[in-house]
Amino acid sequence: MRYFFPLSFLMCIAGVISSSSCSSPTGTPATESSPVPAASATSPMPNQLFATYLHDTFSHTIPSSGEHWYVVIPAVGCLGCAHAELRYLAGTAWAPTVTVVTSGLLRDLSKAEQTSLARHVQLLADTFRVADNTLDRISLPFHSLTGLVRTRDGQAVEFLPFDKDTYQHVLATLPKRRP
Repeated sequence: MRYFFPLSFLMCIAGVISSSSCSSPTGTPATESSPVPAASATSPMPNQLFATYLHDTFSHTIPSSGEHWYVVIPAVGCLGCAHAELRYLAGTAWAPTVTVVTSGLLRDLSKAEQTSLARHVQLLADTFRVADNTLDRISLPFHSLTGLVRTRDGQAVEFLPFDKDTYQHVLATLPKRRP
């Protein structure tokens, strides 16, 4: 049996396949910061979206004083890249001002990797929702889907995307735990 699909359908499928690759899309290099964009009349600002997501999903509030860094690794995009990023984070003891925010990806790591990650970094992991994961659907200004959110005094002040080629460089800038 032969199936014929309209050209628009095939182009849509090709777009979905190409956007899910592990390559970094063209645009702002991952080493440059993405400033918080101005609010539009139709959608909330990314810093509001992020703060609301943390509160609604984890009952977590961004610290009201000082700086804090959130490493955001959703399950959409390159799964192999996301697993490599989580394993990298599990190998270093990070300062208490660093929190990893991820979705159900932890289920894919070994028990030893999960334990190491939980021991080395504050972790907010939405592991209970598989099909309806909010982190995978919120619109943060990361062209690479993963990134670093730097906050100061309770507000997101910088969104820094990273990808499979830049994550080690970007994550190495995070504060480490003092011995």
